[in-house]
Amino acid sequence: LLPRQRETPPAGVSLRSIEKGDTAALEFCAALYRRNSFRVERTTPEDFYDTLTAFKCRPLLALDGAENPVGYAALSENGREVSELDADGLENFKGLVQALCAQGEITAVLPLGKREEAAYLQSLCLDRACFSPSLFYIRNWPGILNALLRWKASQCALPDASETLTIAGCGTFTLECSGGKTRCFPSSAPAQRVLTPKEAAQALLGPCPEGEDAPTLFPLPLTWRGQDRV
Repeated sequence: LLPRQRETPPAGVSLRSIEKGDTAALEFCAALYRRNSFRVERTTPEDFYDTLTAFKCRPLLALDGAENPVGYAALSENGREVSELDADGLENFKGLVQALCAQGEITAVLPLGKREEAAYLQSLCLDRACFSPSLFYIRNWPGILNALLRWKASQCALPDASETLTIAGCGTFTLECSGGKTRCFPSSAPAQRVLTPKEAAQALLGPCPEGEDAPTLFPLPLTWRGQDRV
């Protein structure tokens, strides 16, 4: 997302670097991070810091006028890519974005589920894209499909539908949604699609555009933050 206009950051919003020994700041950032539905466990403040600084990124803490932490970001070495950002509430998110924009033109990446934040970034940007962060290797297909289908139904009104799939070497499963209730279970019904695990990951899992006009069962929204690709 490339900002095309800049507002004045709310009074007192500032950014400072987070150091590895800054436990209080890292614990604040980790608490924000744990609010997200999709996340990789970062078990200690040191682990959280090491993840934010992967790929030569610089972790930044956003502070309000009273020097209270309100958000954080991971900024690339060249200062133009924001690979991770989060804040305590939408207004603080706006302040964080504007403080980052004050340093120059940026590209920012948001995970799924951040609808209000995505709408705000879209109001500032020249372009947007929805993309899959990785090709995933799935060990437990029914568990993953069940969890992701349930999460998607919590985010949008899925139609009543069902589909039976065979994933080679993993089994045959039926996924269904009825009245907003979802389930995935082993099935002996004829499969409508027969896929290899790689084909299944490509066909069934991926980004779901925010605000789909006509949501469907697939793709299911498997995602994670790019900083975790280490």
